[in-house]
Amino acid sequence: MRTRGWALVIMSTLTAAAGGAAADGAVEVAASIDVTVTVEATAAPPPSFVVDAAPLPVVVDAAPLPFVVDTSASAGAASALTSSTPLVRPHWEAALAMVLPLELGDPGLHAAVGRQIGSFRLAGEYTLTDAASDRAMPGALAVVSDCGQRQRLGVAARYRLGLGTPDVGVGFYLEGGLGQATTRWSKTGTSRRDDALIGLGFELAGGGARLAGFELGGRFTIADGDGPDAAREVTGVITVGLLVGG
Repeated sequence: MRTRGWALVIMSTLTAAAGGAAADGAVEVAASIDVTVTVEATAAPPPSFVVDAAPLPVVVDAAPLPFVVDTSASAGAASALTSSTPLVRPHWEAALAMVLPLELGDPGLHAAVGRQIGSFRLAGEYTLTDAASDRAMPGALAVVSDCGQRQRLGVAARYRLGLGTPDVGVGFYLEGGLGQATTRWSKTGTSRRDDALIGLGFELAGGGARLAGFELGGRFTIADGDGPDAAREVTGVITVGLLVGG
C-alpha cells in the first residue's frame, strides 16, 4: 500500500474603499486543501499451473493378431497329388471288362469286386475265356489240337498311383495275384492249373461319394505246362472295361 499527499494553498488579498476615501486595509485569506491519495496495490498471486505427473496409461493388447492364410489356391494346386482323388479314396468297387486275347480268339469276360484300402485295391475276380492248345489224349501217346472254355478264379492286389482332383481321378496301376484256372476241353477232359498274375494299366474315374469310370490294361498269367516236361505257359490278354464304386 502506498500513500501520497498534495497540499494546495490559495492566498488572496482583498482591498476595500470606504466613503470615497482610500483606506488601506488588507484581508488575507488563506485556504489550504490537503489531498491524500491512497493506492493499495495488491500483488496478484502468480497463476498456478497444476501438472499431473501421473503417466498416461498405455494399454498393450498382448493377444496375437489372428494370422489367416488362404489355402484355397494352394490346395487346388496340391490336389494333383493328393489321396482324395476318386480312385484312391476308400471305397467298394466293381469292375466289368471285355477280355481280348493277344492271340487269335474270341473275346472273353472279366469281373472283379474289391475294396480300396489306402493305395491298394484288394479284389476277388472271375475270368471267362476260350482256350486252345495241343494236348495229349488220356491213355494214349497221341497229341491232338483241342479247344475248350476256361474259367479262372483268383485274388489280386492292385497298387494305384492316383492323380487328379477330388472330382476326377486319373490312375496308373500295377497288380499281382494268384488264381486257379479250370479248363473244360472238348476232347481231352478237364484240367486245373494254378497260376500267377501280373498286370498294368490306366484308369479314369469321376464322382463324389459314387464313382464311375473305365480302365484299359494288360494282364499276363503264368502257369505250369500240362505235362511234367512241358514249359511254362504264358497267356496275355487286354482288358477294356467299366468301373463303378461307392
